[in-house]
Amino acid sequence: TLSIDEAEAKHGMPWKSSINPEVLDDELLYMPFWEWHIDFMKENLSDLRVLPCSNGKTDFSYNENTDKKARIANLCFSSSEYRKIRLTY
Repeated sequence: TLSIDEAEAKHGMPWKSSINPEVLDDELLYMPFWEWHIDFMKENLSDLRVLPCSNGKTDFSYNENTDKKARIANLCFSSSEYRKIRLTY
């Protein structure tokens, strides 16, 4: 089982720059929210653990489209308080 930090780093999260080299301003507008959510969950949820982001056939944890200069990452978790948590960037 991966740790939270290992799961996040698996696809280079938290990203520090856009996949599109032409984007300069507010290149990762929502990354501070991602980082806040990860920190909040680590500090406030008990027994927080990483779950697979798949349906048994397809892995939904990462997808990249270089033609459209887009990427998406999902992390799935569970805790004593919540059965399933999914973060998407």
